[in-house]
Amino acid sequence: MLKKLLPILLIIVMITGCNESRDTTKYEDANFGITFNYPDHWVVTEKYGAPLWLIVSTTDYKPAEGLKGPGVMLFGFKPKDMELVNKWLEDAQTNYNNGAELTKSKASLGGLESIKYETEVFEEEGSIGKAIYYVIEEPEMSFMVQFPYSVDEVHKEDMKRIEDILQSIKFTKD
Repeated sequence: MLKKLLPILLIIVMITGCNESRDTTKYEDANFGITFNYPDHWVVTEKYGAPLWLIVSTTDYKPAEGLKGPGVMLFGFKPKDMELVNKWLEDAQTNYNNGAELTKSKASLGGLESIKYETEVFEEEGSIGKAIYYVIEEPEMSFMVQFPYSVDEVHKEDMKRIEDILQSIKFTKD
């Protein structure tokens, strides 16, 4: 009986052990009041200051090179300090949307109401995708998430990982 079950158990262990998309690490920032999960093999680069700036990506973030590969940038601001956010949205409109208004819709992020902005699909450095921004403006904080969303089939798994990060975001400050 054991001889018959051993190959089946071995296959089950191999399948569950090879699923790296389920292996995540929890990021917590008690000062800003945010938690989220990200893939174990991704890197969180913390750039503190004004604003709080986190980059979660497949490679270590280097300012001189910008975001290389799939990733998410998270920014925390002082309450009502939306000047920088508005500048970035204007730049996205100019650089990625040929000056046209960004698509705007209501969304939820971390249990809070947000506004989701999307560019049209564009091509850059051989990839086809769009830029997506989630913006939260609350009396206690302002927050923005920015990420490139690839429509290329080759980045399908990474886009799923980004969606998992977004779904895991929780704001812990009241």
